[in-house]
Amino acid sequence: MHLLEVCSRILMDDKIIGVVRLVIKTKTGDELLRENRSHMLISLVLQMGIALLGTWFLCQNQNHHLARRQELRDQLHQAERLSALGQLAESVAHEIPNPLNTISIAVRRLGRESQPKIVERKEGFVELILLILDEISRLNGIVEVFLTFSRCGRQMIAPYHFRDFVKKTVGTRDYSGTWRRDQGRESTQTRYHI
Repeated sequence: MHLLEVCSRILMDDKIIGVVRLVIKTKTGDELLRENRSHMLISLVLQMGIALLGTWFLCQNQNHHLARRQELRDQLHQAERLSALGQLAESVAHEIPNPLNTISIAVRRLGRESQPKIVERKEGFVELILLILDEISRLNGIVEVFLTFSRCGRQMIAPYHFRDFVKKTVGTRDYSGTWRRDQGRESTQTRYHI
């Protein structure tokens, strides 16, 4: 058995009047130190584990935010490129009707001034002129739809009469028996004055 003994004299007026003796079993003290050492070690391991886990979560969160930031940056770059492309396409589409109008005028003039004298050729010639004018009209319609689409984000809301909407959408019947839409476009039969 391990004992720790401490002795001390009791003095009074420089005379020893007694002795105090304190005996402690060291085995229980060693066990307490060992037990406290194990508790301290477990506590240290838990604190380090919590610190490592917190660092891992912090890194994961930071990586997620960095990835999201890069994704937003890529989306912004893509939107800027698409906007520039849309502006370029709009400016090109805005210029297309001018040459189409010139071609249309030239074809009508050609139809008036250069009709063949032979009757069989005249009918084919007129059909060809009408076909070219139909295609020019179709191209103008495509360009107009494209320009309308490109301006969608910039249009302002304004009052619009329902009667005008019906006329533009359904069309009206003119005296010649053809269905006409606004701006001179015809939907079932095309008639041009050559």
